[in-house]
Amino acid sequence: MLRRATASGIALITFGSHTSLADPSRARPVVCLSATRLSWAATLPALTVASKGSSERTVVRLYTEAGEIDPRALAAINKVVDSTEHPIAPRVAQLLVKTAHHFSAHEVTLISGYRSGHAGKHSTSEALDFEIAGVRSNVLASYLRTLPKVGVGVYTNPKTRYVHLDVREDSFHWFDASPPGKTWREKGITDAHAHERDVAYAPQDDLPER
Repeated sequence: MLRRATASGIALITFGSHTSLADPSRARPVVCLSATRLSWAATLPALTVASKGSSERTVVRLYTEAGEIDPRALAAINKVVDSTEHPIAPRVAQLLVKTAHHFSAHEVTLISGYRSGHAGKHSTSEALDFEIAGVRSNVLASYLRTLPKVGVGVYTNPKTRYVHLDVREDSFHWFDASPPGKTWREKGITDAHAHERDVAYAPQDDLPER
């Protein structure tokens, strides 16, 4: 089952069993990983993807045993976050999985994916707003800021404690204390090493740590 979430809805991604919605043998390759990482890809747990806004849920595995991103897994995640017509960039999904793995998280709550009429990366399907149960938003954002070629925003209001993640050429980080329904001016976060990380970026950087 799948649970659909609107842009304001919430979805859970949980590491679960190795049962997969997608059939790796029938999936068309999207991204081919380095051969040195294939053994790790074969052991990556499945993800239970569910929406808090409905009773729908599904089980996906982002990487096939051949070390490729499974397009059916991406489609399932997009359906949960209500981005089927405007699929999120595969790299965003990769970084989401990488981050959950880093924190040994069982659940990831997706808050927003594609949003029409938005001036930022949400309108180009290159962003997700999310949170991880048990991980404070400032801790989550601190980790995300160590990744190359990303935009990381942390929302610090008590009613909006979640993190924005997007993919971009030149990293930019900020925090925003706006309450729900309000837009205050965001404040940039200086990162002296961001450019250095961006220049050194390689696709392998998007894979979960072994």
